[in-house]
Amino acid sequence: MNKDLEGQQKGQDGAQDEGSKDNSSKSYDEAYVRQLRKENADWRSKVRRADEKVSEFQAKLDSFDVEKYNELLKSHEQNELQKEESKGNWEKLKEKMAK
Repeated sequence: MNKDLEGQQKGQDGAQDEGSKDNSSKSYDEAYVRQLRKENADWRSKVRRADEKVSEFQAKLDSFDVEKYNELLKSHEQNELQKEESKGNWEKLKEKMAK
């Protein structure tokens, strides 16, 4: 809780009836309650957006095809080797084959 809210809450607590012994009958001013409700609504919105992003990323992850990725990677590596070979870049080919 931020310091402004703490101060408002303490101010409200001090404004209670001195004769009141029941702690469950605390009341807070309207501005403080509205501020808390707005803060709570903001957090709910942030959580909702985060949940949507998690769902979006989960869907992307679920649709990821590892076998297809490995095929594309292998194809790319072969194309790179062929390109270096056609250029006559034998030193670079040796480095790549040594890996």
